[in-house]
Amino acid sequence: MAAEDRPTYQPKDAVGAAVRSTMILGGAGLFLSAVQNTLTRQNVTGWGVFTRTGGTIGMFGKGIRALNTLAR
Repeated sequence: MAAEDRPTYQPKDAVGAAVRSTMILGGAGLFLSAVQNTLTRQNVTGWGVFTRTGGTIGMFGKGIRALNTLAR
């Protein structure tokens, strides 16, 4: 195999990809947490998005590794 036949190394911005996927998945988690907060039967304040149903945001934020793995 000649040197010209080998694929060349293409550097990729790992930090940029992690930040981008964090923002996308965090935004989706925040949206779903807001929907959950709206549909509760109890009277919850606006901070309930972060305090009561905020675990949804964290679960989506943890999906970064899976998203980056699938993007390769």
